[in-house]
Amino acid sequence: MEVKDVFITSVIHCAPPENKPARDEILNCSRFLRAEFLSLSEAKVYLGLGVLAFNELCRLMGLSLEFRHGAFYSVKGKWVAASYHPSARNTLTGKLTWEMWMGVFRKIREILGST
Repeated sequence: MEVKDVFITSVIHCAPPENKPARDEILNCSRFLRAEFLSLSEAKVYLGLGVLAFNELCRLMGLSLEFRHGAFYSVKGKWVAASYHPSARNTLTGKLTWEMWMGVFRKIREILGST
């Protein structure tokens, strides 16, 4: 699958101990994420990869949504989507399969094709 016109970023830009960022690390980096988010005001779909990214995305948008893999929410003329993070831990254990991952992007493509 080819993806065009996509901007990918992360909540934090470092690998924290045990891959579990502390709240203060997230807050410290949030100003950069907020600036990136504001520069993408024309986006139609926002995808949070993992519960951390999804929750921070919701916080930036002033939303309270439930994280579930493959969930899509229509909010204020935009779409907010959730996916498990494609980490080795999730893919090697089968928590996130290739088909599950591709299903999220197929749905995004469907949404974008209809807008």
